Amino acid sequence: MLIAQCPACHARYKVPDEVAGRRAKCKKCGQPFQVPDAPPDSGRLSLTALTPPGEGSTVRLRVDKPQRGNKAKKGVRLRDEAEEKQIAAPGVWGPFLRDLASCLWAPVRPVNLAPFLIAWFLLTISKPGLWSFLICAPVGLTIWAIVNGWYLSFQFNTVVAATDGKDELPTVTFGAGFVDDVLVPLLKMVLTQLGALLPAIVFVTVLMLTRSGSVDYAQGVGPGVGPLSIYLTAAGSANGGTAPTVALALLAAGLAVWPMLVLATAVGGAPAVFRFGTMARGLIRTIAAYALVLFTVYAAAAVAIVVGMALGRTLPDASEASVTRIVVYPALIALADVYLTIVAMRALGLYYYHFKQKLALV
Repeated sequence: MLIAQCPACHARYKVPDEVAGRRAKCKKCGQPFQVPDAPPDSGRLSLTALTPPGEGSTVRLRVDKPQRGNKAKKGVRLRDEAEEKQIAAPGVWGPFLRDLASCLWAPVRPVNLAPFLIAWFLLTISKPGLWSFLICAPVGLTIWAIVNGWYLSFQFNTVVAATDGKDELPTVTFGAGFVDDVLVPLLKMVLTQLGALLPAIVFVTVLMLTRSGSVDYAQGVGPGVGPLSIYLTAAGSANGGTAPTVALALLAAGLAVWPMLVLATAVGGAPAVFRFGTMARGLIRTIAAYALVLFTVYAAAAVAIVVGMALGRTLPDASEASVTRIVVYPALIALADVYLTIVAMRALGLYYYHFKQKLALV
């Protein structure tokens, strides 16, 4: 076992004897240096860094002009203790399934109660119905837009935290500033949504521009009817029986790839959205795990919809401005929304944490 030290930042590593005399690259500062020659009776080999210089970083040792017949490996990857622990695990699926199940109680852990309750409160008061009654409709809609913009960034930051295997939810404080903590994650989340739905949006837009006759979009607007109904109304307005089928297929494909786009953006930044080959290879390598995560994400969304519909059936008459309709109902809907969203976003981040080497998104 040899001790190699970077001459620039003084990070120290334990390295195998067979890499003696080779050139190494420090994983903390990137400085190239030469591994010292092996002394006699150097002992057992180890790949453990004495001072891990950076979380998630790597070092590769390369041979400079190896001699003919040298069967030593050309590169040795040095791993910190966290990486070694993960690699030494008997399998990925066991820890992954345990962590996936832990998502169900992650929002109510003591360490996560504060951000969970704050997100619930903000989402509750953002409901336009509540603020329209208490103040006026324009104010309510403004508050709704601000809070839901923050809520999208909260979802994205939840994914980012889970990709590192962290149990904690993102805090509501702006430690790095409003731009880094809210605006940038919000724009990244919106980018993934547009990227996933762009083919479907373009297809329906072309249909609308080339359709003959008029379409009654009033049937796609109203209580309990959202963008999906409007989308299907526009798709069904075209002449030809296959247009609605194609529109649904494009929409389904977009929804299927959206979690992967969120994950790629979370770990690789906005440019990662355009690395289609990398994402496709990672998806193929982990198709079973991705299918399970995809089911978790959209099952959570479906449960939230069902809860909202079930609560809606218990509401008093719409003409009555009761406390149940104005306060209790929005609060219960927001509670289910925040809880299930945290479960879904953590499942997505943990999928990367356990299969990061197969995904290779960065």
